[in-house]
Amino acid sequence: MRVEFTFAACLIAAISGLPGVVLPRRSALGQKTAVLLMVVSSIIGLIVALGELLDGRVSSMTLRGALPDWSFHFSVDPLAAFFLAPIFLLGSLGSVYGLGYWRQAEHLRNGCKLSVCYGVLVAGLGLVTLAGDGITFLFAWEIMALAAFFLVTGPAVRNSIWFTRGVAVSSLVLSHEPWRAVTALTLHADDLHVLGNAVSGTIFASAVQRRLGAGGAALAVLASGIFGNLGNAVYHHVMREEHQSIGASTAIFGAIGLLAATELVLHRKRSRGWLDVAAPIVGGFALLGALGSGSGDGRTDLGAHLFGFLSGVIIGLGVAFPMRRRTLALDLAGGPSSLRDQVSLGSGAPRWWVQTVLGALAAAIVVVSWEMALRPR
Repeated sequence: MRVEFTFAACLIAAISGLPGVVLPRRSALGQKTAVLLMVVSSIIGLIVALGELLDGRVSSMTLRGALPDWSFHFSVDPLAAFFLAPIFLLGSLGSVYGLGYWRQAEHLRNGCKLSVCYGVLVAGLGLVTLAGDGITFLFAWEIMALAAFFLVTGPAVRNSIWFTRGVAVSSLVLSHEPWRAVTALTLHADDLHVLGNAVSGTIFASAVQRRLGAGGAALAVLASGIFGNLGNAVYHHVMREEHQSIGASTAIFGAIGLLAATELVLHRKRSRGWLDVAAPIVGGFALLGALGSGSGDGRTDLGAHLFGFLSGVIIGLGVAFPMRRRTLALDLAGGPSSLRDQVSLGSGAPRWWVQTVLGALAAAIVVVSWEMALRPR
């Protein structure tokens, strides 16, 4: 029953902001009701997480989808409980803090939206943790990504400080504001933009994660996006053009380049023809052409996609060769001679504590870049 109670806690969090939509915006009742619902949701989630951490039993449930043979699977285990506890705790504390920091009656334009998106974000984080299969995880991730988008930045047409300080302007990236190459990766023009990048990013970044580990993949994909934006800025500077770009697609095509390069190196055998060697890179360019050309509306940044892909290939080659040597050493030490030419993808990835450091470094790069972008001027 624990997964059912946790799922119910996520639903309560998701609807916590709705009273503010129905009730008068100048009244504090809507926000206080949202806080109450969030606190109730957090209490339920924390009780379940604590119980799961104490006895370690795994609980699961399945919800039937609208289509035949399509179901959503959820489960809670001690690892999930370890992440659910801070999600619900910080969710309730943030909601209570908002009563004084961002009163809805004093912010009629966005106070209600903040409560709605905040509740959906907490619910999305919880559902991502509960997801028991890839399809469920993908749906939960999209809910979380869209809620975070509207909660923090919103569409580019609003011309908020996030976009004025974070867009990758080529002349500024190459002069006194290089951090824009990082901040631009976290901005999106509208909901369709962030939704498309969230779907494709989940697919390709998860594939990189299986090869490089979670922390290594996060840092490698981020670095590919950063160097892709830098390369794109250099190109437009050489062409004497002023250029602006936003979106995580540069990093996503960097992930495709990483996959192509690691496939080339980590899955290589001694007896291999030139066609087999070229196939991963050619396949990567095929994906670049199929996915990176956009819809023809002129809004697609082809240069960013190309430089992101090339950056991913270069970084992928740089990390794959050391991993291949370590993987071969593992195979030669523990397997028969018939396995000497076989490489297990991902078996040479760094250890867990290295993955933690790499993931923390990737997060720190983003946080520090935004801190520099938003500092008073």
